[in-house]
Amino acid sequence: MCTTTRTSSASVWRVFDYAARQERLSEQLVQEEVDALFLAPSADLEYLTGVERQVPSFGEASYAHGWVTGALFRPHRHPVFLFPRMFHAFDLREEPLGEVLVVRETDDGAAIFAQVVAAVDGTGAVAVGDRVWAEATLQLGHAVGFERLRTGSRIVNELRRTKTD
Repeated sequence: MCTTTRTSSASVWRVFDYAARQERLSEQLVQEEVDALFLAPSADLEYLTGVERQVPSFGEASYAHGWVTGALFRPHRHPVFLFPRMFHAFDLREEPLGEVLVVRETDDGAAIFAQVVAAVDGTGAVAVGDRVWAEATLQLGHAVGFERLRTGSRIVNELRRTKTD
């Protein structure tokens, strides 16, 4: 497993203020008593981080540990991204800001995912995006308790409807 952490990107010009969007998300998570939100590649993840969705095709990319692909958001912390090595190498156009964990084919994807999820504090809800793999949702449920899970795309959708200059 490879880990990198980036918290600033002075050399990259960004059109969108992802940090401000993530701070608005943090405030919304606190207000709704949601301890964490896990998002897979989707319009929601792209809105919050700039990690682009894959181009739709007639086939489906099937990477080892592909179900871990996404980001875990916790209030007032940088997101933790999980990417299979192949997604990181071929589909990720730009390294996102935050902690990036690359899960290699020979890694124990479930153990790495559980380690990341173990950092979720509190006893509040853990929200899951609508595009998250069933395997990731089941792993989240095993780690935090199924009674804590709820859908989470609605939270980001409300933020996306509020436009800024």
